[in-house]
This record gives sequence, structure tokens and C-alpha cells, in this order.
Amino acid sequence: MLLTKRPTVHEAASLLLRGADARLTRPNAAIAVTDGPRPAMLFHRARAWRLAVPTVPCVNPIGAGDVCTGVFAHQLAVGDDTLAAFAWGLAAASARVVERSPIFDTEKVAELHAALAIEPIDSWADGVEET
Repeated sequence: MLLTKRPTVHEAASLLLRGADARLTRPNAAIAVTDGPRPAMLFHRARAWRLAVPTVPCVNPIGAGDVCTGVFAHQLAVGDDTLAAFAWGLAAASARVVERSPIFDTEKVAELHAALAIEPIDSWADGVEET
């Protein structure tokens, strides 16, 4: 939001992804927003989602963002769609924070991924055509 000078994440994403003056014009451009334990948001083309991972005890948050980004990128590289890839990244980051050392348990990742709630943000896409 700071870079776009818009007051909300929805307005910032709209400026970057939508309309004739969109700044991110590649067909698969996406904006993924994380906010610690609060729900994350994903903006992709004319669609948006809120993703909530179950609450976990935070033992050590160091590296969680890197884990989310790395797993997100890996899942995209192996062929997942953007939403699925981001969901796996969030689950892995959440599994990371429950460990004292910089690791994560893949079984915990699968458990958190299965319990992740994904909700479309319908109002964001009002009047926008899918490209």
C-alpha cells in the first residue's frame, strides 16, 4: 500500500492488476499478501481470495515468510495453479512457526493445508472482466 499510496490492500491490488493503467500487466501477475497469523489474501487477474490457516502456537517466526515464498514458487514451478501454490506456501509457513529450529514437518504442512479455509472475495472483482 505504501508504494501505491492507496489506503487499502484491495485498492492497491486494483491499481496494480486491473484496468488500462495496470502496472503489473503480465497475464499471470498476482499479488500475495501475508499478515502473520491473520488471513492472507491473493489477488490474481480479476479474482481475489482470503485464505485462513488454523491458529498454531508461534514458537519461532523467523523464516516463515521465506518458507511461504519458497514453497509458493516451488509449487508454481511444478504446475500448481496460483491459488493452490499459495495455499501450500501458507501451510508450510504455518508449520514452520511451530518449530524452534528452522525446519518444518511435511505431515504438519499437509494437515494445515487440509484445514485451510479459502474464501473468494467477490466484491473485489465487480465489473472486471477475466483476461
